[in-house]
Amino acid sequence: MAEIKTAEIRPFCLKRYMALFGMRFAGGLFCGALVGALLFLLLDLSRMQIFHGEDIYRSETMYSIDFESASADTVHYYNDYTWNDVMDSDVIAGKAAKICGVSKEEIAAETLMPVMSDIRIIKLYVDDRNKDRAALIQKAMGEALAAFAEDTDGFGSITVWDENDPYVLRPEPYYLRWALAGAVIGAVFAVLILMYLYAADDHVYTDKDMDIGLKESGILCAGYFLKSGERFRTVSEASVHGAKAVCLDKDGKETDIPSHIKDLSSDGEDVLLLVPYGMSAAALYTAAKEIKVSGKNIKAAFIYDADEKFLKWYYR
Repeated sequence: MAEIKTAEIRPFCLKRYMALFGMRFAGGLFCGALVGALLFLLLDLSRMQIFHGEDIYRSETMYSIDFESASADTVHYYNDYTWNDVMDSDVIAGKAAKICGVSKEEIAAETLMPVMSDIRIIKLYVDDRNKDRAALIQKAMGEALAAFAEDTDGFGSITVWDENDPYVLRPEPYYLRWALAGAVIGAVFAVLILMYLYAADDHVYTDKDMDIGLKESGILCAGYFLKSGERFRTVSEASVHGAKAVCLDKDGKETDIPSHIKDLSSDGEDVLLLVPYGMSAAALYTAAKEIKVSGKNIKAAFIYDADEKFLKWYYR
């Protein structure tokens, strides 16, 4: 009489995985992608409401710089980086602050000079929650720049070239990008969840699953009984002759043989085990152990009430 052995970890079987989750795989990917897209879209909507919910007004003005004729060194010296430093200094931001009656730090925080494509042109942005305040700071900066040009060698003048009324600054939403990123991440998580469900599933669907549940390599899987009572991939009658049929329920308890299962022996020294399709491998192991402890030998086993679609997919 063979001893019951310790089970080994079931290796990944792509056929079993696709048979179990193949019909749900596309649906799982779609649902994962949809949930991910909706979640990330909600995050971007929240970003727009929380961080950009209050209107910001932008005053945009373009200034023209007139250099003195012999000021080649000045032209090369005042580049983007220099202007950003000068703008926040006492010479310009400090003077504008005195005109507006605000602090120099507030002026520096609310003004922005983008990269210059032409050193003779300065574009200055002033962003503020108050429309009139944005216009006031822009005007003060214009006066400060004009005074800076008068007091600095190499400059002839700095004058307004083009100006616009303050407008509401609309931050660009990234709904499509966030939704696409969420769809990809959601699909990946859906695959991982399906993989986890597969790894955590110890139910008996195939002969290999039954080997794990029985932990007994010497027991023959005699085949399957479908829900209709028909046999599927069963062995010859001689292989199970002389064994008494013992039927288990999904809890591992002995129960009556279903009426649609025919032509099985009710007498014999050995046991012909009927294992329900989808039974836990752990419950099967416990039931098999109890049978062997009672001194009986399990000669072979059938899986009954098997899913025909699953088996045809698995064995095709």
